[in-house]
Amino acid sequence: MNSFVLFQSSLIPLLLITSFLSINFQSSVCADDAVEYANCSQPITCGGVKSKVSYPFRGANRADYCGKSGFDVTCEANVPMITMENIKFRILDMTTTTPTVKVARQDYWETICPPTYVSTNLNFSLFTYSSGLLNVSFWYGCNTTFSVLGNSHECNSSVTASYLTQRGASSLPSDPVSTGACDYKVLVPVFASASADLDSNATDIETAIDGGFDLDVLNADTDLCNSCLSSGGVCGQNMTTVANEFKCFCQTTTSSTTTCTESSSQSPNPAPSNSAGRKRTIVIATFIATPGLLAIVFGYFLWKKTLGKRSETIKYLSAAGVENDTELPLFSLRSILVATNNFSEANKLGEGGFGPVYKGILPENQEVAIKRLSKKSGQGQQEFMNELKLIAKLQHTKLVRLLGCCTEAEEMMLIYEYMPNRSLDKFLFDPSEKTKLDWDRRLRIIEGIAQGLLYIHKYSRLKIIHRDLKASNILLDGTMNPKISDFGMAKIFDINQTEANTNRVVGTYGYMSPEYARYGHFSEKSDVFSFGVLLLEIVSGKKNSSFYRFERSLTLAGWAWDLWKEGRGIEVIDASIRETLQAHEALRCINIGLLCVQESAADRPAMASVIHMLQGNEAASLPPTKAPAFSTQTNFSTIGPSSQTPTNYSNNALTISLPEAR
Repeated sequence: MNSFVLFQSSLIPLLLITSFLSINFQSSVCADDAVEYANCSQPITCGGVKSKVSYPFRGANRADYCGKSGFDVTCEANVPMITMENIKFRILDMTTTTPTVKVARQDYWETICPPTYVSTNLNFSLFTYSSGLLNVSFWYGCNTTFSVLGNSHECNSSVTASYLTQRGASSLPSDPVSTGACDYKVLVPVFASASADLDSNATDIETAIDGGFDLDVLNADTDLCNSCLSSGGVCGQNMTTVANEFKCFCQTTTSSTTTCTESSSQSPNPAPSNSAGRKRTIVIATFIATPGLLAIVFGYFLWKKTLGKRSETIKYLSAAGVENDTELPLFSLRSILVATNNFSEANKLGEGGFGPVYKGILPENQEVAIKRLSKKSGQGQQEFMNELKLIAKLQHTKLVRLLGCCTEAEEMMLIYEYMPNRSLDKFLFDPSEKTKLDWDRRLRIIEGIAQGLLYIHKYSRLKIIHRDLKASNILLDGTMNPKISDFGMAKIFDINQTEANTNRVVGTYGYMSPEYARYGHFSEKSDVFSFGVLLLEIVSGKKNSSFYRFERSLTLAGWAWDLWKEGRGIEVIDASIRETLQAHEALRCINIGLLCVQESAADRPAMASVIHMLQGNEAASLPPTKAPAFSTQTNFSTIGPSSQTPTNYSNNALTISLPEAR
């Protein structure tokens, strides 16, 4: 039996003894917080009306130390209000043990004709929708064709409000706003029971909306607060610390028989009746508990070293200020479980090296894609951090948008906008699907990818090298517009930096530039090379692999080059679209693709030049091209660095891969 096993076997009884001591000998001595206790023991009072609204809310009669930042309540007409995303919500009720608050939109109170048309939105770092909610969809400024569907109400002589429950709205063939039938759409949640009553005409729309909906309160120190309340204290914040940590305010006076503990992490026991007995209890407890506490400390550090890497990543997120980053909301685990039906197989979209990807539906009917980091993934934690650092700060119509993350209960998840048409490779390399990609769509996809690359290279807040551009990392929205995804391998460059080196080559064979594959040398031109391969795949409908010609094994670029220099470039074009396209556009794209995959990085154009060439007219000439990289078997066989084998992540799914942030 080794020393670690011996330590484990000895640690268990020590932990049990220490836990017993902490329960039976805990001191109940705490500072006199009579003023804070008095101020925070009362819930929110608006005028003469008392509510059930308490911790973590503050405002009105409750001082700042009685609640937490962000949970600020105002009183308007004797009603407690909280404002999120410029929307005022009436707080109708609160359950403190969960905690959950019932709210209703103030602009829809006793009316369905608000002054402005804004869908319900939350601060997802503070609240999340409870389960059992459904949306009511309101439309405004609709023409008569849409209004005849019923459920309409005249707001004034020029505006009519029309509405449908979630069940009714799901049966519409298309969204009335997108078709021009209506000017505005607003989503307002209601309880599922209220939605059912609307469907059966058992209630009216104003009653259903005024019934409100439940929100789960996040970051409310639930366990600590419940323990504090059960011990006779009231919950608040220690405003003297930078982090404003939780504090249990106690009312301890010489005449008081109530005892509470400031930590409130364990069940208290009645204090000794005199100060001497109290001090003696403290000394005895401290003396006996010390060995066990030392064992716990030692065991904690051992756990951190061997099993705590995942928790350390989550703690790093908090230390880095992710929780306070308004650009990246935090989602609760409960909201994710509801959205994915407890990660059901039916909602699973695929799986990559990081773990599975699920489709989720948020309460406001927003479809999302959720990457769930596998607990067995070591490299995925670094990918997770890299994705957060990069894509959360990037905003472009040709980049997949990161909506938030979840780091609760040892889970690490990234929440993205949902792309209903999946990844480009699913269409491009499937004979039964590729017919959906006519030439106009392919050209639009090529131009969109180029725009996205130009943005991250030149115009974003960070200069980014993607390093894993490929067909499976191009996602398509509902109208087949492309968006670049998967920034797990990406590198941040300084503004004036043009190139860098790495000792660990990661990526996908076939898309790697020769200087990166051989020597770990990468730059913007590495992404240009990958774009060139991808462009040739889009035009030809063929995946980059070995092509045999004249007893030689070629890459896609080598095969295209052979046909190009013989004046047979038209044969490179996918046969399924060859008869219906503008030949000069496709040939121009082939020429640009060959320029992008040149052996020397200096011979490849920058993305700004690529876009200029793509938008050029038929008569505009292009620079001459030479034989591309890896155009023969001899070249292709030498792409791996001599000292190591590059890691190959070629999953055709929504993936993230190992980063080395610079």
